[in-house]
Amino acid sequence: KKKRMILYDLIIVGAGITGLSAARYLSKHHPEIKFKILEARDRVGGRTLNQTVSLPLSSDKDSDYLTTIIDIGGQWIGPTQKNIHELIQQLEGNNNSSVFIEQTWATRKDKYAGQPGLYEALRVKSLTMEEEQEVIEMNKRLDQMALEIPSVQEPFKDCAMAKEWDQISVGEYLEKNVQQKNSLQELFLEIITLTACNPDRVSLLYWLILLRSVPGGYVLLDDGLNGAQHYRLKNGAQNISILMANELKNQYGSDVIQFSQPVTSVRYHDSLLTLTTVSSCQQYATHRLFLAMSPTLLKSIQFTPSLPLDYQKLSVTMFMGHCIKTIFIYKIPFWRRHDRQPKQVEDALRGPVYNIYEIDLHDQMYYALTGLIDGDLAKYWCKRSEHELTTSIIAQYQYLYNSQEIPIKTIVQYWPNEQFSGGCYAAVFPPNGLSQYGSVLRKPIQFDGSKNPNIWIASTETALEWISYMAGALEAGERTIKEIIKTI
Repeated sequence: KKKRMILYDLIIVGAGITGLSAARYLSKHHPEIKFKILEARDRVGGRTLNQTVSLPLSSDKDSDYLTTIIDIGGQWIGPTQKNIHELIQQLEGNNNSSVFIEQTWATRKDKYAGQPGLYEALRVKSLTMEEEQEVIEMNKRLDQMALEIPSVQEPFKDCAMAKEWDQISVGEYLEKNVQQKNSLQELFLEIITLTACNPDRVSLLYWLILLRSVPGGYVLLDDGLNGAQHYRLKNGAQNISILMANELKNQYGSDVIQFSQPVTSVRYHDSLLTLTTVSSCQQYATHRLFLAMSPTLLKSIQFTPSLPLDYQKLSVTMFMGHCIKTIFIYKIPFWRRHDRQPKQVEDALRGPVYNIYEIDLHDQMYYALTGLIDGDLAKYWCKRSEHELTTSIIAQYQYLYNSQEIPIKTIVQYWPNEQFSGGCYAAVFPPNGLSQYGSVLRKPIQFDGSKNPNIWIASTETALEWISYMAGALEAGERTIKEIIKTI
């Protein structure tokens, strides 16, 4: 039986950082605007997700348990990402300083044995000084190329090289311009780690736009001091969305966010948009629709009339990064041992994980390694059983760190298999994609006969700063809602 259809000024689809930050802006500055948030999942947070883990405090069967929160989605915050710092301060109040955890990055080069904060980007062998210098010079060169792009929003305007850069992949460009094999491998590893995509699939222009969106360029994308991976949150990154959602519920009531309501169809008729959710017994009517989700998800909704062709093509041309995030918890940090003999041969790469870092559980009783599987390798392991994957990673760690330790708990998050994300960290453009459809990425949709735009799409992919980061999702949400308000 169909429920009574209520008319809203605005409906926001998606209760991640973008959608919730937009709703929060409305609540603070325009509480008179009537809106509703529809979320496909049974939770808030989008591509951020916490998992609470309980671990025994002793071996006694009646032991009390330690509870800790682990990020199994996006988690990083850089010191220069001012917007997300300000939001956390507003949400946490006086507790702001205690919520940040400073990530330490102790690499093999830093003689990390015995220290917390292990970080490994696995290679066939370490770089020579000459190879390291070539990597540094190429990153500087890419930064300079990015500065030739006048703006993230209009990369083709007044940039003579933009079209040429979009015709090739960043992988192809590096293969032509990097002389030493190990330097090339290192640069490929950087791009896979930062995009969760193989470099031969990513437009060179897209990579330059991503760099251009970072105030300070590549150096601030790095894992080092003050880099984009400097902080994580004690209560997990999803807590940002949880706190925003709680604010909205306190102001508007618990039903301001409707969960488990994936939108299946949107119909435009007589100046109104009618949304139908998967339950088919619930419909919502609105004058304006804010799709706070990746453009790749547009193809999951049936629009009547059909979306303009460029938006349809945009949805199938962009593609999500592929990332499997694994966390293995151990009783001892065997990777810190002074006497271990680190492997620097090709056999060290025989396992699934190419990127490993230690996370601090803050109890000195348990220790954890996060292992990332990115790009085409993640596609492969998404088709294998979880048992096969965890067994392979255990063997890889045992070989790499000369140990026979077995984890007491393993956590695996398959982001490519998430129906309402389709991958992680963010969607990217392949070669020639920006030239053909990039112009509509941040452009609202206006149906024939309408005086104003009807549909806006925003997410970290449409950010003007910090594309693919939480700070980017926040920027996109707040900027887009301000555009929408002008039409109300």
